[in-house]
Amino acid sequence: MEGGEPARRDPEAEGRLHAAVGFLVAAEDGDEAAEGLAEVGKACGACHRSLGVTWPYPASELPDPETRSFHVQAQNVLWEALVAPDGGRWTTVRGAIASSADLGTGQPERTASIRAAITSSTPEEAFGAFAASCASCHARAGTAPGAFAQPPFRK
Repeated sequence: MEGGEPARRDPEAEGRLHAAVGFLVAAEDGDEAAEGLAEVGKACGACHRSLGVTWPYPASELPDPETRSFHVQAQNVLWEALVAPDGGRWTTVRGAIASSADLGTGQPERTASIRAAITSSTPEEAFGAFAASCASCHARAGTAPGAFAQPPFRK
């Protein structure tokens, strides 16, 4: 790079990222897409950790766990927990999800299993389970979840 540091690379992490993206692109349903997206985030985070990259943004704020916007913002914080080598985000979102009656969806019977999966799993498993639950619920409702309309990245 002219006038700066050369770009650092982790070829092994890049290979994992390419494999994860391939899996995501080939996904045939919402569950596979959610799993693929979780693997992409996991690969991002592994590379960031290996290179000592820090997350340049403050942690996203979580709204009241019983509001509609909670489940969308919780997914954003789960994504941050994957790509940022910062266990604080994971601890925060995991606790908020565990304490929420229905993840802000108004459907406690559908959110009990996702809450259980998130509170007893790794960040990538939790993100995959959360995103898969979004996809299946939104498919039943006939609405497009934001998670699959656009990636949960900060603009």
